[in-house]
This record gives sequence, C-alpha cells and structure tokens, in this order.
Amino acid sequence: LNKIDLHPSALIEEYTARGYLPCSTLNPDGLQPLKDALLSKIEISDEDLHSGILTNTRQIAAVRKAVTSVEKGIDSIRTGLGYEFTAFDLQEASSALEEIIGSITSDDILNRIFANFCIGK
Repeated sequence: LNKIDLHPSALIEEYTARGYLPCSTLNPDGLQPLKDALLSKIEISDEDLHSGILTNTRQIAAVRKAVTSVEKGIDSIRTGLGYEFTAFDLQEASSALEEIIGSITSDDILNRIFANFCIGK
C-alpha cells in the first residue's frame, strides 16, 4: 500500500491485516518493509545484493557469453592458433562484461595483450 501518508490509519490497518505492506517514499526508510519482504521471498540477503550478485537474465547471459569467449581464448592458446584469435575472444568477453559493469573496454584488454606479447606482423 503506497502513499500511506495520504490514507487514514483505519484504512492502513485494514490493508495491513489483509497482507499489504504499508509504504511511503516521503520517509527515508519508507520502502524498507517492501525491500525486506522481496528479499525474503527470493531468498537473497541484503549483503548478496551489495556483493555483485547477478540480478537478471540479461546479466546472466552476458556472463555466460564472457565465460564461453574466455574458454575459446584458452583453446586458441592451447591449439596454437595465434594471439590474434585469443585477442578476438578476449575482446568478445570484455564486451559481454562491459554490458554489466560498463567499466572494462575492449581497448583496455587489447592494450594489455599487446603490452605483454610480441605479436609479429
């Protein structure tokens, strides 16, 4: 039940008895009961939310894509395909992770690769 500051207390009590959660964004902690209820239903603690847990299917898909790309990169090293293949795979992994966190760019990954390996022309 939102905007409890606008409802009479009798109505709030009635809705609370029926299982509604009273909320108000005017109070700094006014949404905390709702947050607590949601967290208890999906079994994720407040600590988990702040530790980097994936929260939606788009993020899960991006991580899966990144893992697959890193695995391809490892395979390209093991089979001797050449560093350009590894660089491509790591660029793909970086792009996938960037969708989630937005702080790693493909240029950063490539610069690290080229700084650490002597790649001939």
